Amino acid sequence: MQEVVDDNSTIIVKSVSTGQSECAPSIKLKFGQISFIKTPVVVEPDGKIIDIFPNEARLRDLTYGSPLFIDVTKTQIDENGKEDVHEYPKVPLGTMPIMLRSSYCVSNGLSDRDLIQLGECPYDQGGYFIVNGTEKVLVVQERLATNIVYCFKKNNLVSAEIRSVPEKGAKVPSQIRLKLVKKPDSNEYLIEQLYQ
Repeated sequence: MQEVVDDNSTIIVKSVSTGQSECAPSIKLKFGQISFIKTPVVVEPDGKIIDIFPNEARLRDLTYGSPLFIDVTKTQIDENGKEDVHEYPKVPLGTMPIMLRSSYCVSNGLSDRDLIQLGECPYDQGGYFIVNGTEKVLVVQERLATNIVYCFKKNNLVSAEIRSVPEKGAKVPSQIRLKLVKKPDSNEYLIEQLYQ
C-alpha cells in the first residue's frame, strides 16, 4: 500500500487565475506514511475505541479490522505565491481487515480452551477475513509471470509472448505477442504481431 501511495503522493488543485493576479491560488496535498493500530478495534456509537474479537464481529455484523491512518501535508498557495504549510499526522483513511489467525489477530497463539471461551472453534485454521459480519476468502488466480519471455511451439509455428510491467509501482501490464510464420512455398519467415 505504501508503494501505491508513494507513486501518487501529490495532488494539486488549482483555481482559475483572474485578470488582477498573475498566480492563481492553489492547494497541494502530499500524502506520506501509512500506519495502523496493530490489534483489531471497533469504534462504538459513543466514540469509545475497544478491542474486538472475531466472534463478536460476526454476531454484530462488524468488520474485524484495524483503522488505517495516513500523514498529510497541505500547502496552500495564495495569489501572491505565498505558501502556508500545515501538517496533519495520522488522518483516518479507512479500515484494513485483519486475517484470522495471522500475527495481528487476537486469537493467534491462544490455547484451545481460550479459543472456546472467545466463541471460536479450536479447529478453525483461519486464513480468511470478516467484513460486515460475513467471512470472506481471497481466491488465488494463476497467471504468467511478468517481464519474462515465453516461447511456444505448435505445428512448426513458433510464438513468443511477454507481459511487461515496471519494476516499481502499480501499473497495468502491457502485453505483446509475436508469431513466427513461414511463407508458403518459400524458406522465408515472417513475424506477425498478434496483439498488444
